[in-house]
Amino acid sequence: TPDFKGTEEFKGQIVHPQHWPENLNYSGKKVVVIGSGATAVTLIPAMAKDVEHITMLQRSPGYVVAMPSVDPIAVALNTVLSPQRAYEII
Repeated sequence: TPDFKGTEEFKGQIVHPQHWPENLNYSGKKVVVIGSGATAVTLIPAMAKDVEHITMLQRSPGYVVAMPSVDPIAVALNTVLSPQRAYEII
């Protein structure tokens, strides 16, 4: 875990995901996640169900978009073309 100015005054628990305790209880607590990488993108939605409040701090914004389970363009092409030809176009 990196050293941040003021951590010695912080009364809460500081946890790095690489050293996540099995019995970590964050239920009902206020949580801050520093970073917006793959681990944060996975942790935050899972933790949000149980915490009182969660905040993510990031240096520069990143965007996460859910991919549709069905590609409407592929579906349309597959109705008028052979699957091989539709695949070549897409």
